[in-house]
Amino acid sequence: SSPERAFLECLALSPGQFSLMEIHYVMEMLTVLRPKLVQKLLEQCTNIKAKRLFLYMAEKAGHKWITAIDRGNINLGIGNRHLAINGVYVKEYNITIPKELADYE
Repeated sequence: SSPERAFLECLALSPGQFSLMEIHYVMEMLTVLRPKLVQKLLEQCTNIKAKRLFLYMAEKAGHKWITAIDRGNINLGIGNRHLAINGVYVKEYNITIPKELADYE
């Protein structure tokens, strides 16, 4: 797998097999992902949770390549994805994440 695809696969397995904090630490290191491949993978991906988390984490990490992604062509589905008990709701991505992740800078 490419790093882009492997990361999406990890997100699909979270938070069951990987904690969201662990995955975010990995995202912080993914500074050279290829925007065209990321765009293609996000458009083809059927896992709504993984797509929302990918975009959220990339923005949170402050990666410059995220500005090249056209969210208008990515189906982010409807309804909340609840990923943490007593978590923090992120309105832009309609996800509830652990407070630890939301507060992390």
